[in-house]
Amino acid sequence: MKTKNTIALLFLISIAVNSFAQKMVWKSKAELPDKIHSGTALTCQDKIYFVGGQKDLGSGSFIASNSLYEYHLALDEWIEKTPMPTARFNLASACVENKIYVIGGDYLLDKNEMYDPASDTWQTLAPMPCPRQHIKAAVVDNKIYIIGGLESSSTVSTKNQVYDPQTNTWQELAPIPKSKHNYSTVVYNDKIYIFGGDTQDGGDIWAQTSSVEVYDPATNSWDTAAPLPTFRFNPGIGIINDKIIITGGYSDDEVIADVDIFDPITEYWTQANFLPKKNLAMGSTVLNDKIYIIGGTGGPPNWVGYQTVYEGTLNNASNLTPELYKPIEDDSCMLNEFFYWILPDFTFVDDDTLTYTASLANGNVLPNWLVFNNGVFTGVPESEETIAITIIATDNYGASVSDTFNLTIHSELIGIEQITVKDNLIIYPQPCKDDIHIYWDNALSKIEQFQLYTIDGQFIKEGGLKSNSINVSDLNKGLFIIRIKTKEKIITKKLIVE
Repeated sequence: MKTKNTIALLFLISIAVNSFAQKMVWKSKAELPDKIHSGTALTCQDKIYFVGGQKDLGSGSFIASNSLYEYHLALDEWIEKTPMPTARFNLASACVENKIYVIGGDYLLDKNEMYDPASDTWQTLAPMPCPRQHIKAAVVDNKIYIIGGLESSSTVSTKNQVYDPQTNTWQELAPIPKSKHNYSTVVYNDKIYIFGGDTQDGGDIWAQTSSVEVYDPATNSWDTAAPLPTFRFNPGIGIINDKIIITGGYSDDEVIADVDIFDPITEYWTQANFLPKKNLAMGSTVLNDKIYIIGGTGGPPNWVGYQTVYEGTLNNASNLTPELYKPIEDDSCMLNEFFYWILPDFTFVDDDTLTYTASLANGNVLPNWLVFNNGVFTGVPESEETIAITIIATDNYGASVSDTFNLTIHSELIGIEQITVKDNLIIYPQPCKDDIHIYWDNALSKIEQFQLYTIDGQFIKEGGLKSNSINVSDLNKGLFIIRIKTKEKIITKKLIVE
């Protein structure tokens, strides 16, 4: 597991997401008997089960469901089984030793009920100590972990409680560092990954987050992984070929069909082609290396439920050549002043880890003053001139792509004391002492988050941008890197503190 600073540096200087770098092949399967969202899906004994949720009765009416459906892959059909004792939605489910456990849910339930597929019967077990809803379950060593969720209409939980079916007992463990609900979770290498969801910001329990937390039951400790490319509320999830697939969900102010794929070894994100339609609050599970997206909804304002079921196959058969996605714009710097330049996000895209080299456009080596290290230029210009620089991106298979830009070195400062960022984003004043202000002239793409780093890429802090002002009085004098995240992109620039 990488440390937070290592993750920050990787995220700072690398391309993390590739538009359709991997391909998902989607097929329609037999529909659910009802239109349902906010239920839960799981795989048990090579069969898929879907339980609970909100049944769509039409005309904007819903009812909590206690239905349990079993999917037969060979027959491509759903069979209704004995209903669970307690109707509910926004619940958690897990399979342990061929038994299905259904825990919590709306409205603030502590219920813990077990289904035995062999006898088609239910049994009520020890209740969850803290009633919660909007939760998920993860299984490690035949124990069921319930993390976070909503404890009330005003409190997002940090609780981490584990249920042992063998002893029918619960235990309190190390709380998750960031309160969360409506996240997605999966177990990889006996560690529990918590992706996205919503967190609590003061009285707001619906503050979106892209963070990824990782819990290690062996040490009862938490770590972090590379964050999601976008906010994600209540998406689907599954693992195929050691890749974690995140599907759909709610991001910013809309339901999305995005499919993002995370490699837990390299901690890189790639993007696959979309779901067949935008989807939120779906059931999701994996069987025979295929992910199944079950039910869900198109979201607000009507929350119409889906009956649709889609089977997704991840196609990784051949290497994809890196591509130039966003050409590098010409840039400039000052003579005899320190120059720092980061390869812009999404310049090159690929499904592999990319390495970068640079030379002059004519093939000669870079000037002695200019150093290039895997996406970052540093140095102090020694003469007034314009140089053409070529950057080459190479994947793990040796395939490569390049782009060239002009760097102009000026001997005199041109313009005002503000630094004007491309895309009409202005950071001022520069240099600064206490507060900086950010002006973003794009009403269609709001600023969401900022991150501050040292000049060598060490993470300092991050936060939301509600007032478009950031207090930097806690920083020492010097040069820093600031990353501004908007709805559509991430913009990286220098920040001078005096």
